[in-house]
Amino acid sequence: HLDDIRHLQSDEALGSVLNLNRLPKATTLGDWLRRMGRQPQMRDAWVKVNQSLLQSALHCCKKVTLDIDATEIVAHKADAQWTYKKNRGFMPMVGHIAETGQVVAVDFRDGNVPPAQNNLAFIQQCRQSLPEGCCLSALRIDAAGYQTKIIGYCDKEGIAYAIRAKLSATMRAQIEAISE
Repeated sequence: HLDDIRHLQSDEALGSVLNLNRLPKATTLGDWLRRMGRQPQMRDAWVKVNQSLLQSALHCCKKVTLDIDATEIVAHKADAQWTYKKNRGFMPMVGHIAETGQVVAVDFRDGNVPPAQNNLAFIQQCRQSLPEGCCLSALRIDAAGYQTKIIGYCDKEGIAYAIRAKLSATMRAQIEAISE
Protein backbone atom coordinates (compact mmCIF):
# COMPACT_ATOMS: atom_id res chain seq x y z
CA HIS A 1 0.00 0.00 0.00
CA LEU A 2 1.25 3.47 -0.76
CA ASP A 3 0.28 4.54 2.74
CA ASP A 4 2.92 2.15 4.10
CA ILE A 5 5.44 4.85 3.16
CA ARG A 6 4.45 6.52 6.44
CA HIS A 7 5.86 3.55 8.36
CA LEU A 8 9.07 3.75 6.38
CA GLN A 9 9.32 7.49 7.04
CA SER A 10 9.13 6.93 10.79
CA ASP A 11 11.64 4.04 10.82
CA GLU A 12 14.84 5.74 11.96
CA ALA A 13 16.90 2.53 11.78
CA LEU A 14 15.93 1.91 8.15
CA GLY A 15 16.63 5.55 7.27
CA SER A 16 20.06 5.29 8.87
CA VAL A 17 20.98 2.00 7.17
CA LEU A 18 19.83 3.22 3.74
CA ASN A 19 21.13 6.75 4.31
CA LEU A 20 17.69 8.22 3.59
CA ASN A 21 17.06 11.72 4.82
CA ARG A 22 13.59 12.13 3.33
CA LEU A 23 10.96 10.00 1.59
CA PRO A 24 8.13 11.34 -0.56
CA LYS A 25 4.59 11.46 0.81
CA ALA A 26 2.19 8.71 -0.24
CA THR A 27 0.23 11.13 -2.45
CA THR A 28 3.41 12.32 -4.19
CA LEU A 29 4.57 8.76 -4.76
CA GLY A 30 1.13 7.77 -6.09
CA ASP A 31 1.05 10.72 -8.51
CA TRP A 32 4.52 9.81 -9.80
CA LEU A 33 3.61 6.13 -10.25
CA ARG A 34 0.43 7.03 -12.16
CA ARG A 35 2.36 9.36 -14.49
CA MET A 36 5.11 6.81 -15.07
CA GLY A 37 2.64 3.95 -15.59
CA ARG A 38 1.12 5.75 -18.58
CA GLN A 39 4.45 6.08 -20.41
CA PRO A 40 4.95 3.29 -23.00
CA GLN A 41 8.72 3.26 -22.57
CA MET A 42 8.25 2.38 -18.89
CA ARG A 43 6.85 -1.04 -19.77
CA ASP A 44 9.85 -1.76 -21.98
CA ALA A 45 12.22 -0.64 -19.22
CA TRP A 46 10.49 -2.85 -16.64
CA VAL A 47 10.64 -5.83 -19.01
CA LYS A 48 14.42 -5.40 -19.35
CA VAL A 49 14.89 -5.05 -15.61
CA ASN A 50 12.71 -8.13 -14.99
CA GLN A 51 14.59 -10.14 -17.63
CA SER A 52 17.86 -9.42 -15.82
CA LEU A 53 16.35 -10.48 -12.50
CA LEU A 54 14.91 -13.63 -14.08
CA GLN A 55 18.25 -14.46 -15.70
CA SER A 56 19.91 -14.25 -12.31
CA ALA A 57 17.21 -16.32 -10.58
CA LEU A 58 17.08 -18.99 -13.28
CA HIS A 59 20.86 -19.41 -13.56
CA CYS A 60 21.30 -21.82 -16.45
CA CYS A 61 17.72 -23.07 -16.62
CA LYS A 62 16.86 -23.37 -20.31
CA LYS A 63 13.24 -24.57 -20.04
CA VAL A 64 10.56 -23.27 -17.70
CA THR A 65 6.94 -23.90 -16.79
CA LEU A 66 4.66 -20.87 -16.87
CA ASP A 67 1.77 -20.66 -14.42
CA ILE A 68 -0.82 -17.98 -15.10
CA ASP A 69 -3.82 -17.00 -13.04
CA ALA A 70 -6.01 -14.01 -12.31
CA THR A 71 -5.51 -12.54 -8.84
CA GLU A 72 -8.23 -10.54 -7.17
CA ILE A 73 -7.20 -7.31 -5.48
CA VAL A 74 -9.99 -5.86 -3.36
CA ALA A 75 -9.85 -2.06 -3.47
CA HIS A 76 -11.94 0.84 -2.31
CA LYS A 77 -10.87 3.22 -5.06
CA ALA A 78 -13.55 5.15 -6.92
CA ASP A 79 -12.61 3.50 -10.24
CA ALA A 80 -12.60 -0.07 -8.86
CA GLN A 81 -15.04 -2.36 -10.68
CA TRP A 82 -17.03 -5.33 -9.35
CA THR A 83 -15.21 -8.66 -9.73
CA TYR A 84 -16.86 -12.00 -10.42
CA LYS A 85 -16.24 -12.73 -6.73
CA LYS A 86 -18.63 -9.86 -5.89
CA ASN A 87 -15.96 -7.50 -4.53
CA ARG A 88 -14.94 -4.08 -5.81
CA GLY A 89 -11.39 -4.14 -7.02
CA PHE A 90 -9.05 -5.27 -9.77
CA MET A 91 -8.29 -8.63 -11.38
CA PRO A 92 -4.73 -8.61 -12.78
CA MET A 93 -3.45 -11.64 -14.67
CA VAL A 94 -0.13 -12.80 -13.24
CA GLY A 95 2.36 -15.08 -14.97
CA HIS A 96 5.12 -16.68 -12.93
CA ILE A 97 7.73 -19.38 -13.37
CA ALA A 98 6.77 -22.54 -11.51
CA GLU A 99 10.37 -23.57 -10.84
CA THR A 100 11.29 -20.35 -9.00
CA GLY A 101 8.10 -18.40 -8.31
CA GLN A 102 9.52 -15.38 -10.18
CA VAL A 103 6.93 -13.16 -11.83
CA VAL A 104 7.38 -12.97 -15.60
CA ALA A 105 4.62 -10.50 -16.44
CA VAL A 106 1.48 -8.90 -15.09
CA ASP A 107 -1.51 -7.62 -17.03
CA PHE A 108 -3.29 -5.19 -14.73
CA ARG A 109 -7.01 -5.59 -15.37
CA ASP A 110 -10.13 -3.96 -14.03
CA GLY A 111 -12.25 -6.09 -11.71
CA ASN A 112 -14.99 -6.58 -14.29
CA VAL A 113 -12.64 -8.07 -16.91
CA PRO A 114 -13.29 -11.83 -17.24
CA PRO A 115 -10.26 -13.99 -16.30
CA ALA A 116 -10.50 -15.77 -19.68
CA GLN A 117 -10.08 -12.57 -21.72
CA ASN A 118 -6.95 -12.16 -23.87
CA ASN A 119 -5.06 -15.03 -22.24
CA LEU A 120 -3.29 -16.10 -25.42
CA ALA A 121 -1.87 -12.60 -25.85
CA PHE A 122 -0.79 -12.67 -22.19
CA ILE A 123 0.93 -16.05 -22.64
CA GLN A 124 2.78 -14.62 -25.64
CA GLN A 125 3.74 -11.54 -23.60
CA CYS A 126 5.14 -13.79 -20.86
CA ARG A 127 7.07 -15.81 -23.42
CA GLN A 128 8.61 -12.66 -24.89
CA SER A 129 9.50 -11.45 -21.40
CA LEU A 130 11.66 -14.48 -20.65
CA PRO A 131 15.41 -13.84 -20.66
CA GLU A 132 17.45 -14.76 -23.71
CA GLY A 133 18.27 -18.47 -23.87
CA CYS A 134 15.27 -19.48 -21.76
CA CYS A 135 12.23 -21.04 -23.40
CA LEU A 136 8.70 -21.86 -22.35
CA SER A 137 8.39 -25.65 -22.26
CA ALA A 138 5.13 -26.03 -20.32
CA LEU A 139 2.03 -24.05 -19.39
CA ARG A 140 -0.34 -24.47 -16.45
CA ILE A 141 -3.62 -22.57 -16.29
CA ASP A 142 -7.05 -23.01 -14.77
CA ALA A 143 -10.35 -23.24 -16.65
CA ALA A 144 -9.95 -19.65 -17.89
CA GLY A 145 -7.35 -21.08 -20.29
CA TYR A 146 -9.52 -23.85 -21.66
CA GLN A 147 -9.69 -22.26 -25.09
CA THR A 148 -9.16 -23.71 -28.55
CA LYS A 149 -6.74 -20.97 -29.54
CA ILE A 150 -4.53 -21.55 -26.47
CA ILE A 151 -4.47 -25.32 -26.97
CA GLY A 152 -3.74 -24.86 -30.69
CA TYR A 153 -0.93 -22.39 -29.92
CA CYS A 154 0.68 -24.76 -27.42
CA ASP A 155 0.42 -27.69 -29.87
CA LYS A 156 1.93 -25.61 -32.68
CA GLU A 157 4.78 -24.27 -30.50
CA GLY A 158 5.57 -27.60 -28.82
CA ILE A 159 4.56 -26.37 -25.36
CA ALA A 160 3.28 -29.05 -23.00
CA TYR A 161 0.20 -27.93 -21.07
CA ALA A 162 -2.07 -28.70 -18.17
CA ILE A 163 -5.33 -26.82 -18.50
CA ARG A 164 -8.21 -27.36 -16.12
CA ALA A 165 -11.55 -27.96 -17.77
CA LYS A 166 -15.00 -28.22 -16.28
CA LEU A 167 -16.26 -31.76 -16.57
CA SER A 168 -19.29 -31.91 -18.82
CA ALA A 169 -21.34 -34.96 -19.78
CA THR A 170 -19.77 -34.91 -23.27
CA MET A 171 -16.24 -34.74 -21.87
CA ARG A 172 -16.97 -37.52 -19.36
CA ALA A 173 -18.21 -39.75 -22.21
CA GLN A 174 -15.05 -39.09 -24.23
CA ILE A 175 -12.82 -39.86 -21.25
CA GLU A 176 -14.72 -43.08 -20.57
CA ALA A 177 -14.47 -44.06 -24.26
CA ILE A 178 -10.68 -43.53 -24.22
CA SER A 179 -10.16 -45.48 -20.98
CA GLU A 180 -12.07 -48.56 -22.22
